[in-house]
Amino acid sequence: DAQVSTARDLEFAINEHETAELGAIDAALMRLIAGTYGRCIDCGATIPDARLNAAPDAARCIGCQEKTEHNHP
Repeated sequence: DAQVSTARDLEFAINEHETAELGAIDAALMRLIAGTYGRCIDCGATIPDARLNAAPDAARCIGCQEKTEHNHP
């Protein structure tokens, strides 16, 4: 039945999103422990406090994040 399939697909998508979010949080915690939290993992620039307040798990500065999203849609 199409409704069951749609519900299953939605549940799978939610689980996948939650798994990715938990991975990003774990990575941020590891950067905190390593002393590299708040630095872009690509260019090493300081990530602005405003960005970290909005997205505490941010691993990249805005410029590098935009490049990553552009290269991996």
